[in-house]
Amino acid sequence: MTSWIVISVLAALGLLGVGIYNIRSLVRKWKHNPGSWLDLLFGILIWLAALGAMGVILFRYISEQLS
Repeated sequence: MTSWIVISVLAALGLLGVGIYNIRSLVRKWKHNPGSWLDLLFGILIWLAALGAMGVILFRYISEQLS
């Protein structure tokens, strides 16, 4: 059971790292073309939704295992 918690935490950290890299890339793109702020906003919203979903899944799984 603890191996799934470790895998979930590693997946969340991976998602966080990829998201930060994605945001950095989007900001660089936006600096070259300031009119493309909608692309930047869309990418950040998708990343936040994925990170939030992963956090909820991880929290539910861990709380289920502890009870």
